[in-house]
Amino acid sequence: MKKAWMVIIIFASLLALAGAGFVIFNKVSPANLDKKLGISGKNTSAQNSSMKQFSRKARIPKSSPRKIVLRSQTPVKSSAEMLEEFSSMDEVGRIRFISALNSYEPSLLKLALADKSKDVRITAVRFISFIPEDQVDISPFLTMALDDESAEVREEARNVMDSVNDDDSMLRIIGTSINSKHVDTRLKCVTEFNNLGASKGNFKKLMLKTLNDDDANVRNTSIATASSLWDKEFESGQEAVEYISNN
Repeated sequence: MKKAWMVIIIFASLLALAGAGFVIFNKVSPANLDKKLGISGKNTSAQNSSMKQFSRKARIPKSSPRKIVLRSQTPVKSSAEMLEEFSSMDEVGRIRFISALNSYEPSLLKLALADKSKDVRITAVRFISFIPEDQVDISPFLTMALDDESAEVREEARNVMDSVNDDDSMLRIIGTSINSKHVDTRLKCVTEFNNLGASKGNFKKLMLKTLNDDDANVRNTSIATASSLWDKEFESGQEAVEYISNN
């Protein structure tokens, strides 16, 4: 009798352990984690729609070092042929076309920078960084991108602006972009004055313009930049303007 009770107790204990194991497994099973995270086993119509949109979205290739050469005297395709081919493509095709381009074609680049697709324009901006600036004036293209309606395109243009080494090119870019309606572009121009310190006599007029900018942030940044360049502690824009105008 005693042995029978022992068997019953042991059997009950095993059942209890099995039940606890089931509860633990059920709590941490992938299905329950999915429920906790709000993930259903089947895609909802909204999820399917989102996935389809993502699959159709053109991805912008990341910049990678490559050499851009000027077009030879006998190019494989004429400018007109390249423009026609580019214009006939869909968004993904246009992005790939610019990404694979290894020769400088100004008409095509200008067309890509004015493309209706933001992603195509970003790809075109990245292409600018590969153009040899000692052989080509890139300022018209970069100023065009710096005045783009898309903040993302302008950001990419500011990144390319950081790689400009020629002071004359930078002055041309600033000279145009300082008049942009976009505050972020005008601010970038002001910060670039620090890299032109050795030739500050060439951009005094531009600095005076930024010191009178409509935006307070641009004005304050200009005051700080002027104080650094002229080794002064200007208290106001007017003080900076008077000093720079007379020196």
